[in-house]
Order: sequence, then C-alpha cells, then structure tokens
Amino acid sequence: MDYQIRQDNPHYKNETNLIINAAIEVHKALGCGFFEIVYKDALCIELESRGYYYEREKQYPVYYKDFVAT
Repeated sequence: MDYQIRQDNPHYKNETNLIINAAIEVHKALGCGFFEIVYKDALCIELESRGYYYEREKQYPVYYKDFVAT
C-alpha cells in the first residue's frame, strides 16, 4: 500500500508522495536502530533506483530577523 498525501493540500503532492514512498521502502528494508547516515545513504540509493532527481543536503540561506542563520 502506497502512502498518499491528503487531497486538500495539492502543493507538491506528487513529489511528496514519491519521496515518502521511497522513505517507507527504506524503512521497511532496514527497520530502525541505525545511525542517520545509513538511512541517508539508503534513501539516495532508493531515489536513484527509481530514477528520481535530488540534491543531497542542499545548502540554502535561512533568514531570521534579517540575519542569515545558516
């Protein structure tokens, strides 16, 4: 059964479903208990195997009260 985002929130609905379903597949295969890096690597493998384009840990500025927080 695939996860489906609520119908009343259409922004990035398709992309969100694709990412969540890939993450669920990783969790089903690995379970819990590993360090975060293991899940990051596995998610990259899963996204690539599905032919999805992504940028890992993309950097972008975050502003807080006119200051860059990153």
